[in-house]
Amino acid sequence: MKLLLIESDNARANLIQQGLEEARLLVDYCACRDRGLHQAQTSVYDATVLGNEVDGVKTHPIIRAMRQEGDNTPLIITATTSLLLAV
Repeated sequence: MKLLLIESDNARANLIQQGLEEARLLVDYCACRDRGLHQAQTSVYDATVLGNEVDGVKTHPIIRAMRQEGDNTPLIITATTSLLLAV
């Protein structure tokens, strides 16, 4: 299975990519929104893994562009939350 990973946070991307590759999945990684969209439009993937935000911008424009092009590749959206504890 071949996946496209679009994630601008390098630490998060490395963690995700490592886990996917340990599961014996092939992963192409793009760190920026424009390159990721180009890769999605020019190559065939079984699924695309997107960060909730790429380059500090929500990923909705990437998803919209993919769908408008007729790309129905399954999407996996990752999200992180921060918890601030007051002591």
